[in-house]
Amino acid sequence: MTDDADTRPSEDAAADEDAPLAATGLNDGRRRALLERLNALRQAADTGDRPPGTAFGQWLGDFLDQETASGLLPAEEKLLVDVASARDCVVNEVLPEDDADRLAVRGGFLGFLALGGDEAAPVSRAGIAFKGAVILSELNLSAASGVVPLHLHHCRFETAPQFNGASCASLRFPGCSMPGFQGEDLRVANGLGFNNQFVANGGVQIPGARIEGTLNCSAGSFVNRLEDGRGWALDLDDADIGGSVYLNGDFRAEGGVRLLGARIGRDLNCRGGRIANAVASGGAMALRAERAKITGVTHLNRGFIAEGEVNFANATIGSNFNCTGGTFINAAPSRSGPDLRICQPALNLRGAQINGSLILWEPTDDERPTRLHGSLTLAGAHVRRFLDHPDAWPGSADEERPDAERDEWVVAAGGQRLRCEIRLDGFTYDQLSGDGRYDAATRKRWLARQPHRHQAEDFRPQPYEQLASVMRTMGHERDARSIAKARQWRQQWARMAAARQSWQAQPGLETAAALVWSWISGLVLLFLLGVLAGYGYGKKRLIVMLIAVWLTGAWIYGQAAEQGLMAPSHPVIFANPTLAAACHTRWTTCKSLPKEHTAFEPLLYSADVLLPIIALGVERDWAPIFAAGPAPGLPRGSVLTLHLIGQKVTVPPWFLRFIYWLQILVGWVLSALLVAVLSGVMKRE
Repeated sequence: MTDDADTRPSEDAAADEDAPLAATGLNDGRRRALLERLNALRQAADTGDRPPGTAFGQWLGDFLDQETASGLLPAEEKLLVDVASARDCVVNEVLPEDDADRLAVRGGFLGFLALGGDEAAPVSRAGIAFKGAVILSELNLSAASGVVPLHLHHCRFETAPQFNGASCASLRFPGCSMPGFQGEDLRVANGLGFNNQFVANGGVQIPGARIEGTLNCSAGSFVNRLEDGRGWALDLDDADIGGSVYLNGDFRAEGGVRLLGARIGRDLNCRGGRIANAVASGGAMALRAERAKITGVTHLNRGFIAEGEVNFANATIGSNFNCTGGTFINAAPSRSGPDLRICQPALNLRGAQINGSLILWEPTDDERPTRLHGSLTLAGAHVRRFLDHPDAWPGSADEERPDAERDEWVVAAGGQRLRCEIRLDGFTYDQLSGDGRYDAATRKRWLARQPHRHQAEDFRPQPYEQLASVMRTMGHERDARSIAKARQWRQQWARMAAARQSWQAQPGLETAAALVWSWISGLVLLFLLGVLAGYGYGKKRLIVMLIAVWLTGAWIYGQAAEQGLMAPSHPVIFANPTLAAACHTRWTTCKSLPKEHTAFEPLLYSADVLLPIIALGVERDWAPIFAAGPAPGLPRGSVLTLHLIGQKVTVPPWFLRFIYWLQILVGWVLSALLVAVLSGVMKRE
């Protein structure tokens, strides 16, 4: 054993070092007793007389190697006394800016106490509450179990704490500063906190963590950003958190936040938080939460800002998903597909299941709609209630006209104009809620925001069918009809566009013929099924058209009869010289006709010609005269003069017969369409 004079500080130095012990609140006698006990342990450590079976770091004597009277650093002396008596240990009120000896605590010594200390360094059940220290060296509690509640306030860590696989009662780092945190598979029984001006200049990595309480990162700052967008400021992949996760207040992340497969027992609260991880080339994630399961509400509202994609694909949300007042920015060109003018998703909810409301628009006096500077993906998602408004659609706002509908184009960092799409294929919802605009005209513009290919050659009917079904369920039958008609119209144009694409892909006679036939038949069907039949909703329209054609025909036939251009169709009567001489000027009023011959009535005649399934006998007995000119013993010819609003209009000789055949054709078409509509042969859906 060496001489104490060679290894211990001088008496003057020892007197100076007693100052920290004086701050512990011990009286002189207890303070001297503590000092004597520490010196005894120090001497035992020097001689190697350590308790049997104790590994290095599990005995207080292993840390009594500092050049002080006690062998501990000043802040360590105070901490040793305070944790034994369940007092908060405050060595500085604010975050230290340097590593002054009076504020320094070694990571190993802190870890020793966090594991309960030993008989000479007992730690109360309340655990450790320490404020204002500088943590020298590494605090490594990896794989440790039984870590006491550890609450470190405004402490500065020189190296990243290691808690991989550790099991802790409670862990709090409010206001601390550290170069990162490693806590893979960490277990915490009563909450984990990186809040209240916490700063991490490196990734906080806690994938697979099991936290029975809350994870509080409110007003924390997490920095781990890389130029390629692959830096993760906060990693919670596959974490299981029994309470809520708070990324709110002044929460800031420079780099992405990961929640892949995470399970959150209550809410995810990001109100007012900001995550910046966008790169000019795109592809970077701000908040990545695919397959996450969140039992409560997801708050991405009230000032939340994300620079980079927010991805909740295939996530399950137990309650509402609120984006009102949030800003989602990902104005970068798509990396896939032939059209590079499409913007990447700013908010991606593909396949998500939301068992409450998806709220994109619920403005209040202090709230504004969602701002999406990038595409919106809802494909395959399901929500119970959908709150939407044109002000929340993706795109850019007109600064000069703030009340105008948002433009679907945004400008990327390089000046390129990009179209912001709304991907709706497979998106289902039970109800349209709130005070949003859900009229048919507005929803058609909403549907038109889909990818162009989904409205052309690769037409997707489901978004139209879903919207029409919900509108009908909500009692908006007229709007539902309008949407259903729009689907049929779009679908017919899509078939024609597909034929054109086939011809462009493989030019040739066969594909050209198919293209011509597709366009001719498509235009005919558009006219017949769309313009005339209203895609199964045009019952009134067809009836009105039939009445109009009927009355128009009756008017023409009536004027033709007055001019002697309607004659009996039976040759026995028409070819009889006696009857021809007596009746040629006006057959319809001739008294010489046999009494059993059907009298001419323009309304009945027009109806008989028009309706193919009704035979009134008038058309059978009468027909228009269409001879080119007058003949001896015959009427004056077929030149018809129509009296139209005080004007006389002379029509060609063939006009009357043309009207006759046209009325027959129109009657067949309109009658067939009306029967198809009334019988349900023409499906509305």
